[in-house]
Amino acid sequence: GVLRIAAGVGIPQGASVTVRLGEGISGRVAQTGKPLLLDDVEDLPPDWRGEGRGYRAKAFVSVPLVCSTQQAEGKVLGVINMADKKSGQPFTSEDLKLLTAIASQAAIAIYNSQLVEELRKAERVRREMEIARRIQMSLLPERPPEMEGLELAGRCVPASAVGGDYYDFFLADGRVGLLIADVSGHSVGPALMMAITRGVLRSEIARGKSPAQVLAATNATMYEDLSQAELFITAFYASYEKGTRTLTYANGGHNPPFVWRAREGRCTPLDADGMLIGILEDVFYEERATELHPGDVLVLYTDGVTEARNERGEQFGEKRLHRVVAERGHLSAQELLDEIHRRVREFSGGLPPRDDITTVVMKVL
Repeated sequence: GVLRIAAGVGIPQGASVTVRLGEGISGRVAQTGKPLLLDDVEDLPPDWRGEGRGYRAKAFVSVPLVCSTQQAEGKVLGVINMADKKSGQPFTSEDLKLLTAIASQAAIAIYNSQLVEELRKAERVRREMEIARRIQMSLLPERPPEMEGLELAGRCVPASAVGGDYYDFFLADGRVGLLIADVSGHSVGPALMMAITRGVLRSEIARGKSPAQVLAATNATMYEDLSQAELFITAFYASYEKGTRTLTYANGGHNPPFVWRAREGRCTPLDADGMLIGILEDVFYEERATELHPGDVLVLYTDGVTEARNERGEQFGEKRLHRVVAERGHLSAQELLDEIHRRVREFSGGLPPRDDITTVVMKVL
């Protein structure tokens, strides 16, 4: 810790003194929490004198600001120093007693003031988080669209600290698009940035661009804003063609989704090369395709699912997620989504989530 002048009388205006704990008179008084009454500063060792060297008089008294409330538990908030007594006389034990009493009351007042300021800051943060949460939830679809031969489900469970997860569905000409994204940061700024990015993504998708083209165009549009804000976004976009049962996809640094193959009884990750959105201006996104069959299940998720922790600090992980889907792949999309979230809650033992938990499920009928 470091001590700095907060207020003073009889010292040059704008005077700046910095004292580390354990250094000089003030530093040692703050460190020990014990007052010091000196008849002659010059009697002290040179390394003790510190800030006392600049006073005209030799007498010096330093008293710690010790808060004696139950909450503060004797916390030292600073020190009060006095020197250059107007009478020119040395300080007495009565002076020390009076200054100690004043310091005790001042410490309580300062501590209470700090508490009030902390409460105000906490309230500002709470309001900011509430605004961010409202922005975030307003971005999510009210319900999944309906398409013959498919079941769709999606859910975002927000954490106490807003994370910025986003998912969406798109229907057009016998195709369904599935999008999942996550913005770095936890406040109004990242939430607003995700809202802007959502508009860009939806605009590019509406133009009929392929998954790789959608991510590349979004990155090109959002790069400057994201880099200036020191934020980035992970995103995965897939387009499923009902007629050919072909899923085409691209990944922008997001957790690789996977397909549970009903015929084979195994999970296949869907990974493709691609940079996070907002890191580099000109980025190539690899595009891949795979064929789906009746009973196959596509699962998209954010890191809040796999990084959920239990009391031992263990993560839920991809293996557990794959196991849940393998065991319950026969369920409907909504039932499977419910089961995934139930297993994550059960694994976490009721601990509040550190990050948003977002999952999208598509099942081919």
